[in-house]
Amino acid sequence: MKSLLYKFTLILPLVALTACSSDDSAPEPTLAEYIHTPNVATASRVTSIEYAGVFERAFDWTLTYDSKSLIKAKRTEQSGDAAQTVGTSVNYSLTYEPHNVIVSTSGKAIKLDVKKSGLLESMTCGDETCTYTYSDNKLIRWESKFVLDGKTDDEERYSYGDIVWENGNIKTIKFVPFTEADHKFYTYELTYDESQSNDNGVMPELISKAMGIEGVEFLYYSGMLGKATTNLAKSIKITHSTDNTQNESYNFMYRRSNSNITYCNYTSTTEINNVPNKNVVVTYRYN
Repeated sequence: MKSLLYKFTLILPLVALTACSSDDSAPEPTLAEYIHTPNVATASRVTSIEYAGVFERAFDWTLTYDSKSLIKAKRTEQSGDAAQTVGTSVNYSLTYEPHNVIVSTSGKAIKLDVKKSGLLESMTCGDETCTYTYSDNKLIRWESKFVLDGKTDDEERYSYGDIVWENGNIKTIKFVPFTEADHKFYTYELTYDESQSNDNGVMPELISKAMGIEGVEFLYYSGMLGKATTNLAKSIKITHSTDNTQNESYNFMYRRSNSNITYCNYTSTTEINNVPNKNVVVTYRYN
């Protein structure tokens, strides 16, 4: 009897150790578990965005997802009255790790710092670092600074955007560009059509620069910048604080197919750079 009890006491620690080892070897979940692309569960995710019309610069995007996350993106810059391609395309690949998201690219290197919640905390590209602040999973502020020779040049190379939300939509953005003093800034004012729900989570056109993501809009479609607007934008007014010649305003119109937003047409309501009724068509595609 004593021999059996002795053997049993030896077995118990081994069982406990085996159980602990099993728990310890379980893989830590990646941030893909916490990052959600900006569309409702019943809607499709945007896989391509293409521009045509009269504009100074825009970026076409091809977006590739796995079952959960954005994993690849291809950017092609467009410019000119006939939407001519300029420069080369840039490819991005995203790898989701337990504590960060790694971006591999054919262009300029990008380093991301992502919170455990899945929200982007900062992005560094070359000498520029942009930080992002959120409230209730909504982006409310970004700041961009250049570091030259190991020092941050706050005065000359500093920009930021303050974003105000109302009823689930971006209402205004105060955008202070590089080299501008704080008394020179742009105000973006948006209105929305409450009857038009933003099921696919598309980003309102014309605001990527004011959101601090011009040229890297794939970060928005990855879900790392938080919530999308609840409704589709109906109009946008862009006002410069001191120079009226830089003021712009546009109206938006949309089309759908099988509930997906497939088309956005925006037209200027003012003459811009001697071009009246500036007209741009944006096509969204889905797999």
